[in-house]
Amino acid sequence: MKSPLLHKILVLGLCLSVGACAFKKEDAEDKQRQELADEVTKQMQEDHKNGVVVLKPSNTSVEFVELEEPGYYQMVVKWPEEVGSMEIYINGTHQKTISGHNTFKYDTKHNQKIKLVLRAYAPPAHGGAFQSQLERDDLVSPPDYIVSRTGYLESELIVNANRVYFLNGAQLYTNGHDLRIKTKRLYVEELRTHTGIAEDNSHIVTFNQKTLGKIPLEFQNSNISIESDYAQGKLYVAMIGVNGTDGRDAIDLISEQGRRHMSQPAAAGKNGDDGVLSKMVPCHGKHCSGAQEPRCITNPTSGSDGANGLSGSRGEDGSKGGSTGNLSVKVIDHSNFSLDVFQKPGKGGRKGKGNPGQVGGPGGAPGNHFHKCATASHGKKGQDGAPGADGKDGEDGQLGMIDTNVRVTIGQ
Repeated sequence: MKSPLLHKILVLGLCLSVGACAFKKEDAEDKQRQELADEVTKQMQEDHKNGVVVLKPSNTSVEFVELEEPGYYQMVVKWPEEVGSMEIYINGTHQKTISGHNTFKYDTKHNQKIKLVLRAYAPPAHGGAFQSQLERDDLVSPPDYIVSRTGYLESELIVNANRVYFLNGAQLYTNGHDLRIKTKRLYVEELRTHTGIAEDNSHIVTFNQKTLGKIPLEFQNSNISIESDYAQGKLYVAMIGVNGTDGRDAIDLISEQGRRHMSQPAAAGKNGDDGVLSKMVPCHGKHCSGAQEPRCITNPTSGSDGANGLSGSRGEDGSKGGSTGNLSVKVIDHSNFSLDVFQKPGKGGRKGKGNPGQVGGPGGAPGNHFHKCATASHGKKGQDGAPGADGKDGEDGQLGMIDTNVRVTIGQ
């Protein structure tokens, strides 16, 4: 049911906006409007005197206060002191009815959407009647980003948070992807590991060679950027380049490409032609008994040389080691913060070995000879093919850039 004041306000607004009040003369209309306006003003002054409050964002505040525990906030709601009692609903559930003071506190997790409903009632001295209601469905608690355990990036990560935490024992491996953090507050706890290995003792690690396994020949180097208004603790960052991939030996390349290995020698030389004897002819002379003897018409030919073997295939080059990547850390208030950076470029991959050349072909056999013909010779074996050249060792990676305005220790 509409209050008399609200009804009068609506009537006054209608009269002023559309001129729909049915008066016969303009003077009468003006007088009527003035009287109505005076009455509304008088009623509003009376309502204020009686403690009537209309809730609105301008007189009701909502603030999120950081709690010490990571990921938690306290929502603090305040309203005008003139309110007698206030019913508070959060996400459709009644939380509390408060009288005697004008503050309500509610603990919530970070990045939580909250629907707040406030229902104001008059003081008991003024009847305790319902006065007004305010709904807020635009409230979201500030976001935190918490690294609480070991994590591995599979793509670029961009963090925009009110607070960022690296908790004890937690590590973040970028795996060559970019990492960008922008926050108001950065808190870093100790790792408490004592292996002496930088990869194990750092909060952020670009690569860990021990856990990479097989990697592609092409990879990205991480670029890490951190911006914070305030930071606390000591942040350890291991900027490590990936070791280059070893080049494959030629024999392995041949197998992977489906080519045949040169396991057989090169072609053999051609055999020589046999010698040719004449037919039996009569023998004349004092030692002849009239028998016939052949004579050599064509001497046998020597066998030809075997074919030279083909050269071996070249081994694959090792790939270049990865760069350490680039690091930028900018903190406005870094009085309680420092940075420790370890840099280790990736080693170049080992060169692949060339495979041996093909064995030269055997020489051809000499043609058959007879006692009346000259002797022919065997063909020479072909020369063995030259061995394939080894590939080149990959170059070591390079040191990236470090850009910071905080106290920093750099080691390699």
